[in-house]
Amino acid sequence: MTPAEARAWLEDETQWQSAPSLAAVEVDRLLERARVADTAGVAPGGEGYAETFSGATLHQAAAQGWRMKAGKVAAAYDAGAGDGVYAKRSQIAAFCAEYAAAHELRALALDPETGVGSVAVTMFGYAGAW
Repeated sequence: MTPAEARAWLEDETQWQSAPSLAAVEVDRLLERARVADTAGVAPGGEGYAETFSGATLHQAAAQGWRMKAGKVAAAYDAGAGDGVYAKRSQIAAFCAEYAAAHELRALALDPETGVGSVAVTMFGYAGAW
């Protein structure tokens, strides 16, 4: 996956421009942390490094992006206008946390050292048999 493809994937998976949004610099930092050693074994930042990403580290970056979004609305409050009309801002943080958890599960499944291989994951957790 090229750096441009990795960035596009991360932007899509985090819905970076949807409220609560991530700044471009935050997406840059997430992507930087998702880099892995290239096919020649050169570590990120090493001489001759070719920017490389893994599925596991990209899902970890997406999970962190969703946690960052949740943090941006952590202080939001629920309000009611009576007659059963409520603005439940806390649902936004819960939604972001659910997406973070789903990406964490995908990252674990894809990690070659700690993963369990191919696992079907729904937005609300593991689905299917091992």
